[in-house]
Amino acid sequence: MLYLSVLLCAAVIWRMIFPLKVKWYVKVLAALPLFAGAFKFQIFRVIGGHYFAPSLPEWIIMTGAWLYGGFYFIPPFLILSEVLRFFKWRKEQKIWNFVNLGICCTALLLSGIALVFGAADPVVTRCHFSHPQLPAEADGMSVVFITDLHIDRSSKVEKIRALVDQVNSLNADLITLGGDLMDGKVAVTGEKVKELSRLKAPMGVFGVPGNHEFYSDAEEWFAFFRKTPLRMLVNESVQLPNGVILAGVGDHAAKVFFRSSPELARKYGDMSGTVLKDIPDEKFVLLLAHRPKVAEEASKMGADLQLSGHTHGGMIRGFDLLVGLYNKGWISGRYQVGNMTLLVSNGTWLWKGFPLRLGRPGEILLITLKKQK
Repeated sequence: MLYLSVLLCAAVIWRMIFPLKVKWYVKVLAALPLFAGAFKFQIFRVIGGHYFAPSLPEWIIMTGAWLYGGFYFIPPFLILSEVLRFFKWRKEQKIWNFVNLGICCTALLLSGIALVFGAADPVVTRCHFSHPQLPAEADGMSVVFITDLHIDRSSKVEKIRALVDQVNSLNADLITLGGDLMDGKVAVTGEKVKELSRLKAPMGVFGVPGNHEFYSDAEEWFAFFRKTPLRMLVNESVQLPNGVILAGVGDHAAKVFFRSSPELARKYGDMSGTVLKDIPDEKFVLLLAHRPKVAEEASKMGADLQLSGHTHGGMIRGFDLLVGLYNKGWISGRYQVGNMTLLVSNGTWLWKGFPLRLGRPGEILLITLKKQK
C-alpha cells in the first residue's frame, strides 16, 4: 500500500496542486492534507506506535480515516476528469482548477458519509439454510454469526454491551464469532473484550481467530479466552447436543507470524484439511473460518456450511471488486462452492484503520437451519 500511496499522491499533486498559480508555500499547505491522508498509516505508526491499534485519541484516528478515505476517493474522479480533459477545454486550466476543487470537496464529503455509515449499528440479516444431512434434532436450529468486531482502546464499553444485548435478544440456539475480535494487547483491551463473556446461548458460544488476533499476540489472547465462557476452536471440532458437528480453523496469519516455529504455524494456521478429515461423511458439518479463502478445501473435505468474515463486505460498493481479487471473488453473501454453501458476512463492526462503509452495512447474521426433505 505504501508504493500505491506514493504513486497516487504524486499523480494527484502533479495534476491538482502543481498547476496552481499561487505561491509555493500555498501549494505546500494545499498538499499537506493529501500527504496526511495518503500516508496516514505511516504517520500513525511514528506518533502512535502499534500499526493496527495506535495509542492515539479517537478524534485523531477518525480524522486520519476521513482524510485517508477522501484521498482514495479522488483518483476515480480524477481519471474521469482527465478523460473529459482530453476531449474538451484542454488549455483552460482555470476551469480544471475549479473541477479539481469540486473533486476534493466531493471526495471528502463521500468519506464523511462513509464514516457515518461505518459507525452505524449493525443490521440483523436473516437467512435460511436447508440440507438433507442436518440431524432431525437440529431442524429449526438458529445460529448467530458475528465477526470482525475489532475492539480496541477507543471502543466504548457501552457500545459493546449494547451489541451483546442485541445478540442475546435474538435467542439463538448457538452463537458463533468469526475472528478479528480485537486490536491491541490483552493489557490494553482485555477488560472491554471480556464483555463478550455475557453472550449466552443454550448450545454455547464459540469462535475462531482471525488475522488481527495474531497482530495482537494470539497466544496471549487464547490464554485469555480459556478463562471465559467463549470457546475458541482452533483446528478442532465439537459435536453439539443435537448432532451437528461444529468445526473451527485457525488463520493463515499464523504461518507468517510463526515462520521460525513450524509447530506453532501448524497449530494455529488454517488447517481445514486436518480438522475435517476424520469426520464421518454422513455428519452435518458447520465450519467457522475467518477467511472465505479456505472454502474450496473445506468443500472437498466435507464441510456443508461455512461461515466467514474478513472481507467486511468490501466496505464500499465498487471498491468491493478490488477486495474480491484477494478473496477469490467471495465478498459478501451466499456462494455455492462445490457441495458446500459459503456465507460471507459484511462484518459486524470495522477496523479503525478504514472504518468506512457505503452500500455494505455491518451485520449480524441470524441463520435458521432446516432439514431438507
